[in-house]
Amino acid sequence: MPDGLSFEIFKATEVKTPVIFTTAYDEFMMNAFACNGIDYLLKPVDKKDLEKALFKYKMFEKHFSVQHETMQKFVSHFESRKKNRLVVKRGVEYISLRLDDIILFYTENKLVYVIDCCGKKYVAEKNLSDLEEELDNSRFFRANRQYIINIDFIRGFKSFDRVKLLVDLNVPELNHNIIISQENSSQFREWIHNA
Repeated sequence: MPDGLSFEIFKATEVKTPVIFTTAYDEFMMNAFACNGIDYLLKPVDKKDLEKALFKYKMFEKHFSVQHETMQKFVSHFESRKKNRLVVKRGVEYISLRLDDIILFYTENKLVYVIDCCGKKYVAEKNLSDLEEELDNSRFFRANRQYIINIDFIRGFKSFDRVKLLVDLNVPELNHNIIISQENSSQFREWIHNA
């Protein structure tokens, strides 16, 4: 570069690929390896040195693509192992509830409550945001700031207040009006249609 060092590019832009540096100066070698350099060729570039550098690149590419696939399998294994139980409290007793049996979570007076399929009410020790992170989002949906609902207990939904949705749960004695906020209504429709 006639107007400066190529290393300025690395300060301005994040480069995520391996780089083979070619230069007439050997003084920048350490800088090159700090900037994703996998080889450093001095000009005039020898054909055999270039072939070795390209071979090294191909070996790295092969190695990391295999490693990437292995890592993806490893990560997906742990992601698929979502929780299937939640420890809740009822009075002084701690109970391990199956997530399949939980109809909804809701917050009231700074406490988070859990209602199971038998209509029993428990106290959760986590807030809704933490629960939302832990729960399987293909089964549980954050309806609004107050509720997280289980798809297995949703009978249907209808328009409410023109831009919101009112969820109908298939538990008739449950006295909760679950309203999907305007911000979440399109996401809810997509979530329930793709279930």
